[in-house]
Amino acid sequence: MNEKESLHFLLDELVSENHVQMIKTAIPYISVPTQRFAAIYAKALELNNTISFFSNTGSDLSACDLSTDGTALDMLNDIQDYCNEQEKDMVDLLINFLNSFQLYNSYKAEFGQAADTNNPMGLLKTFLSPEQQSLFETYNLLLNT
Repeated sequence: MNEKESLHFLLDELVSENHVQMIKTAIPYISVPTQRFAAIYAKALELNNTISFFSNTGSDLSACDLSTDGTALDMLNDIQDYCNEQEKDMVDLLINFLNSFQLYNSYKAEFGQAADTNNPMGLLKTFLSPEQQSLFETYNLLLNT
């Protein structure tokens, strides 16, 4: 498992002990009524462990604690692994927006006030595909009404 994959399951590893994993593994092999109880019991144990973990002072969970630069862009890229197609399109739009905003800030830093500060949204739209521009316009209209 690479570092990116391990970040995805960090919380699960912190709150799920070996005996909880054993209960989860046994669920498909036991009777249906017992499956329901075992699944609820395993989740209750995880919830209890999660509450205990975050109740302890100094128990912060952060990608940055693992010596990585955890940015919003990194988070969106990781979240995409769990999205359906429609959600992936939305996340792609956000990723493109963030990339465009970073590019705009770099352009502005390079060229100073000569950058087009009157219409930054227009500049950002130029970095999007036609489909993303249409989606961007739709969301822009929804947000402005």
